[in-house]
Amino acid sequence: MCGIVGIVAKRDAGFYHTTVDLFMQMLVADSLRGEDSTGAFVVNKKNTVRLIKSATTPNYLFETKNWSSFAQAVVDKGQIIVGHNRKATIGSVSRETAHPFYEKEIVLVHNGTI
Repeated sequence: MCGIVGIVAKRDAGFYHTTVDLFMQMLVADSLRGEDSTGAFVVNKKNTVRLIKSATTPNYLFETKNWSSFAQAVVDKGQIIVGHNRKATIGSVSRETAHPFYEKEIVLVHNGTI
């Protein structure tokens, strides 16, 4: 089964760096629910979405340049951050099958088969 974690900012200024650290710990703990891929998205005050995902475990994702940029976007303007760890029960393990999915105005993570 997959796992989903999330944090909503209580202040207008968004998140602190410590919140990003907490979120990273949450994704690592949540990887017990699935280690086939990891992804996250952040929504800012203007409802702009930034997404990151990879067919790897959270720890490998955290080592990428893309993660550094994503984490800075979370601190700069983030209001909502959601993460997902996938356990591939059907389908391949690839970046394309990693969550979240982003289509037009919808960002989706789910647990189970749709």
